[in-house]
Amino acid sequence: MKKILTFVAVLLPLTSIAQQYKVTGKVPVKTKVYLFRTPELSKEQADSVVSKNGTFTFSGTTTNPELFYVVKKAAKAGQPGTMVPIVTDGNVTVDFTTQTASGTPENDALKAALTQVKPLSDRLKGVEKQFEDLEKSGKEPSEAELTKLSDSYAEAQGAMIEAVSAICKSNVDKTYPAYFLADFYSLIDKATLYNFYDGKAKFMQPFVVSHVCQLIEGWKRREPGQQFTDFDMEDPTGASRKLSDYVGKGNYVLVDFWASWCGPCRREIPNVKALYDKYHAQGFDVVGVSFDSDKAPWLNAIKKMNLPWHNISDLKGWKSKAAALYGINSIPSTLLIDPQGKIIATDLHGEELETQLNTIYEKSDVASMPNK
Repeated sequence: MKKILTFVAVLLPLTSIAQQYKVTGKVPVKTKVYLFRTPELSKEQADSVVSKNGTFTFSGTTTNPELFYVVKKAAKAGQPGTMVPIVTDGNVTVDFTTQTASGTPENDALKAALTQVKPLSDRLKGVEKQFEDLEKSGKEPSEAELTKLSDSYAEAQGAMIEAVSAICKSNVDKTYPAYFLADFYSLIDKATLYNFYDGKAKFMQPFVVSHVCQLIEGWKRREPGQQFTDFDMEDPTGASRKLSDYVGKGNYVLVDFWASWCGPCRREIPNVKALYDKYHAQGFDVVGVSFDSDKAPWLNAIKKMNLPWHNISDLKGWKSKAAALYGINSIPSTLLIDPQGKIIATDLHGEELETQLNTIYEKSDVASMPNK
């Protein structure tokens, strides 16, 4: 079995002491057991071992406690395995029957927290199943039924968010809240996530929440007052283009993140076109950054909607470099950038965008600016 040296670059303290950990548990003879860095078991496997005499052991060294997932292979092919989250802060004992770990302060605390949130999680899953059953039934629900289900979901989700937020806020010096943050970060308000990140909460260090840290870093890059961050993609002809080819050249520019498959994006485009037609002669420009993954639908959408502005894409869908750079996890999304390349507003749509542009181009010095 290979030894693991876990190094987490995000928020790593300046001084760290290597810590030994050991993970043990009981399973049937010759059972394959895995160690993963994330609950997505198709990637980030850290280690694996075949049990001997009904037990398995993982051991290694970390500079800071990590959050791993111990997975027991299913007895029959095609069945899901059993997964247990653990924190590597010492000698850990895994119990696949209860799907919990114990033996260290962090793992005992994680076990207690899992027990605390289980009724809330079950309640939320129960409401989700009601929605699924209603959809499968093919029946048209009444407005009263939909309202009741929606209210139930909002209440269940609110209780879950409150519990997870409380666990995180009360344990900024612990690693185990990373388990909850990895799943529920999208439901926690941005200001709270900023506080966790800027305050160097210990649970922001494990690999499993590295995507949350990257998202926050992207949000910071798109805050009003920040200079835009450049990236390169291709235009519809296949030519390489940089955002800086269009931004910071003396004009106000709207960077519109969209995709051909995004209904809300396509519904917003007529509003953007109207403003483009109104102010383009005065210098206003638009750069469409597509999150498409296939070129044909992207080109067809540009042609069908007759988009007159610059269009670029790396055709990587949600794995687009722009999504990571600017912390974009939903579209449509926009950046309004001033003539010097400074971001002045984000996610303006409809009347808000129109009001902002009206304010800009009512100024005599801007109104007289030639198109470049």
